[in-house]
This record gives sequence, C-alpha cells and structure tokens, in this order.
Amino acid sequence: MEQEKSNKGVIALLVIIIVALAALCVLFATGKINFRSNNQNNNNQSNVGSKDNNQNSSINDEIINSVKVVAGKYQYKDDKAVDSENKPNPTTFTLDLYENGTFKYQLNDQYTPVGVIGNYTIEKNKIILNYLFNTGSSSDLNITKGTKELTIDTENSITGSVKSKDHKSNINVKFKKSSENTDEFDFNTLLMIGVHQQTKIDEANM
Repeated sequence: MEQEKSNKGVIALLVIIIVALAALCVLFATGKINFRSNNQNNNNQSNVGSKDNNQNSSINDEIINSVKVVAGKYQYKDDKAVDSENKPNPTTFTLDLYENGTFKYQLNDQYTPVGVIGNYTIEKNKIILNYLFNTGSSSDLNITKGTKELTIDTENSITGSVKSKDHKSNINVKFKKSSENTDEFDFNTLLMIGVHQQTKIDEANM
C-alpha cells in the first residue's frame, strides 16, 4: 500500500516536470523567453556608453583644437577715424586670444587707451567674450560685466561690432590675425596690480 502511494507521488512529480518543460518549450517557441536578450541589452548599453564617451572625448578634442587654431593676436585699423571734434584720430583695435581661455581687448588712439579683459568660449563659429574688468590709462582695474559675440570667418579673420570710445555708437570691425603667438596672460599677476574699489559696476569698454 505504501509502495503504491510512493509510485503515485513519483508519477505526479514526473507529470509536473513534463508540464513545466512543455510550458518552457512553448515560451521559447513563441520567443517570449530569450537567454540572449540580457546579454544583448548589456552589450547595447555598453555600446551606448562607449559612443557617449567617444562623443564627449571628440567634443573636448574639438574645443581644444579650436582654441589652438583661434588663439593669437588680432588687429583692426581705422585710419579714417575722427575724434569728437571731427579731427583725424587713427585708431587700432587689438584683440588677444590666449590658449588658456582668457582674452585682452584694447582700443588705441592718440589719446588714452581703453580696453576689457576676461575669458572666452568657442561655440561652432562663434566666440563668446565674457567681460570681467575694464582697463584704462591707470593700472587700476574696474569691475565690469557683460558678453560679446564675435564670428569666426576664417582662421585669420574675426568679425563683429565694438563700442566707440565714448560708448555712443557701435563700430563694425574685422579683426585680422597679425600673429600666431601671444604672451601668456596671467590673471594672478594682473590682479596684484589692483582692482579699483567701486560702488557700481562700470559699463564695458567693448
């Protein structure tokens, strides 16, 4: 009697196993279960991560290369410029772009030179200048703020507009690269010269 019960238990267990195997076969046949899916997902995620890393690396390299190509000394000369009394006042506009991401702009005429220093970024064919300080005849630096967008026409040309010395009008300029090399610009040394104590932020000279 006990042996008969044991046999029935074994038979029932076999039936359950057979049914389970049959169900698995059906699921495999219908494609609802695929052992390779997890591996494929992992591979896809790995590929996506690799592509993102490569893309970020490519973008960083592109930015670094762009800065190296663009960096240099640029000038625009206006020999026909006049002063407020309509007298001849030849003017030279200088823009120094440094590889460390800083810039120095200066307007030089027969009177007092004025300028701006700050940092810059490159976005495609645009240079974004971020103003930090105004410069003038004295060694003091006057805090300023603002931005200026210029266009990179070629490796040797940058165009845009700058303010006149009295800030009353804008002048269209085309900076042409006059030198590949510029003296390395050191903000720390510059700041040691002294930042002028101000009660307000000056309008930028550019």
